[in-house]
Amino acid sequence: MEPLDIAEIISALDPGYWRVQHFNLIDSTQRSLVSAVIAGEAEAGDVYLAEYQSAGRGRGARSFESAAGDGMLLSAVISPKSQSENRWGWVPLIVGVAACVAIMKSTGVQAVLKWPNDLLVADEKVGGVIAEKVNEKIVIGIGINCLQEQGNLPAIGATSLRIHSAEPVNRNLLVANFLNELDRNISSWEEKPFPVENRYRQLCSTLERDIRLLLPDESQVTGRAAAISTSGALVLADGREFVAADVTHLRLDK
Repeated sequence: MEPLDIAEIISALDPGYWRVQHFNLIDSTQRSLVSAVIAGEAEAGDVYLAEYQSAGRGRGARSFESAAGDGMLLSAVISPKSQSENRWGWVPLIVGVAACVAIMKSTGVQAVLKWPNDLLVADEKVGGVIAEKVNEKIVIGIGINCLQEQGNLPAIGATSLRIHSAEPVNRNLLVANFLNELDRNISSWEEKPFPVENRYRQLCSTLERDIRLLLPDESQVTGRAAAISTSGALVLADGREFVAADVTHLRLDK
């Protein structure tokens, strides 16, 4: 394992916004940063970056697993100013856009997005995003599989950047590119939201697909994904909107 080089990361960041704290071991960057915000010990721009999480969090009550030194594991505090709270559902989607751009810049790998929170490469999951509103702030969390080989992927249907990249994956560069892109995309969205939102739609592999949604109450819905609403909700072709669900892309029988 080659540990992250925080000096290299900080030197590659655009000046003035992010404050990065690095942990070799933490229970969960997301849980710890949410607690820090609640306690008044973290503000917008604070980032927790970890080599290993003993209890990493995915969306809902799920865990997110990554062996030490194999992934990009971080959480960051964002405080939207000009967009009303009923549009904050866009924030985790914009995090996904920033991740896709950062992955391409850092590795040459083309990632796409599955609404609401998955990063995909070649239709397999390479990472995920979560977001939690805490007071007047949003704590976003992201995990990306970077260095795993085929034999040590964390789950069935998972992949890693290393498997798809022709060059060695530089986690320092990926972290810096992601944070820079996140700052730029959130700032652009605050000033002029539609170009960033349309970029999400271009990267979203869920749109124009037949899908199955597993809703929080465990019920299921099928339909064709038609649009993303002004609040970031998924809109089916029949007009139904969903703000939270696990999505499965359905394939036509041959």
